[in-house]
Amino acid sequence: MINWLEDSLPHLQLVKTFERTFDLIWLSAVWMHLAPPDRQIAFANLDLVLNNNGKMMFTLRHGPAPEGRTFYPVSLDEILSLASEHEMKPILVTSTEDSFRRQEISWDTIMLVKE
Repeated sequence: MINWLEDSLPHLQLVKTFERTFDLIWLSAVWMHLAPPDRQIAFANLDLVLNNNGKMMFTLRHGPAPEGRTFYPVSLDEILSLASEHEMKPILVTSTEDSFRRQEISWDTIMLVKE
C-alpha cells in the first residue's frame, strides 16, 4: 500500500504526528534543495520515521540550477557519512547521465538500508 503525504524537510512535522514508520522513503531530486545546515536535521528525522530494515533512497542531481531555483551542491560522500552516523548501509549506488541528454547534468542514486 502506498500512502502519499505532503510535508517538508527538515522537520517533517506532519509525518511525525502519525506515529508510524515506513518501509521506504524516496527522496527524488529533493536533497539539493535543502541547505547544508538543515541536512543533518532532515536525515535524523527521516531516520526517525524509517522502519528497521527499511530503505531510504536518494537521487542526487549534479549540475547548474535551473533559473529561479535554489540548489546546493550534493555528494554521495555526504549521504554515506550521514548513513554511517545513523547505522545505515548502502545497498545500491549508481551514477548516470541525464535522461534528457543535458550535458551539464548528471545523477547519482543511492539506496540505504537501516539495520
